[in-house]
Amino acid sequence: EEFWDQQSLQIPIYVSGELAASAHQFYRLFLEWTHPSLRAASLDNTIAASLDHSVKRRRNKFNFQHIKPFDEKYLNDPGPMVVFATPGMLSGGASLNIFKHWAPIENNLLILPGHCVAGTVGDKVLKG
Repeated sequence: EEFWDQQSLQIPIYVSGELAASAHQFYRLFLEWTHPSLRAASLDNTIAASLDHSVKRRRNKFNFQHIKPFDEKYLNDPGPMVVFATPGMLSGGASLNIFKHWAPIENNLLILPGHCVAGTVGDKVLKG
């Protein structure tokens, strides 16, 4: 998020997967579950801001401005995009569907987790 803001990037970022969306929602609602340094950087400085209008309010780091839920209708959208999809081993679900659709297109980049279970599509891709 901060990098996208600093660079003024207009490339959409999508996340696919109910578990990721649910976790994101919990972190937004229960910021106290996070590390104290992240919590301190995220909380609105409401009292200081109300006393001194030059104080910049901090925003909750989990109120993403650039990250949106992925919808399969985006598969054919022109231009670049970033998609975080599960499962990371390409064993099924959204990640495998996206991979099958985008793999033949030379301009696309695939980043896999450091480990994929033997026999999964991800493992086969990593082994070439």
